[in-house]
Amino acid sequence: MAKRVIIFSLGALGMALVGFVVLFAIQSYNNHNSPAQQLLRQAEELEQRIYADKDGGDTPQETLQLFIAALQKGDFDQAARYYVVPSQEKERGELAGYTKEEIKNVLDHVQAALNGKLKVESGRATFSYVAYIKGGYFETDGQKIPVPDGDVTRTIKLSENPNKIWKILYL
Repeated sequence: MAKRVIIFSLGALGMALVGFVVLFAIQSYNNHNSPAQQLLRQAEELEQRIYADKDGGDTPQETLQLFIAALQKGDFDQAARYYVVPSQEKERGELAGYTKEEIKNVLDHVQAALNGKLKVESGRATFSYVAYIKGGYFETDGQKIPVPDGDVTRTIKLSENPNKIWKILYL
């Protein structure tokens, strides 16, 4: 009889132990795949990509000159690498979809900015210049908004990444 009690107790203890191991494995799996854990992994991957990113110039001017050279060659993949890492894929697609006239407009805009004013502070650079625009309409969300003739200030912003490389925030 005592032998049966011991066997039964050991069996129950073994089943409880297996249950705890299964519960621990399920909890560990759920924690590893939780939205918070996925977000942390994405943030870590982005940080690694930012630190690995070496495309750009030592100065804001150099980055824009490299960008111009890539666009002139039609190398949209390289041109997009001069943007900050989170924007590169989006910009690559947009640049590749531009017409020759739109590329010329981008090149003219960047060149005008290089010839304009530059303000650098706290790892941020802003190129600005004044341009005359012919009035017309600007369409957004299905609405046409009238735009009068006149001077506008155009800007390009860059930021310095952790590797001290200047990257385009927006044109």
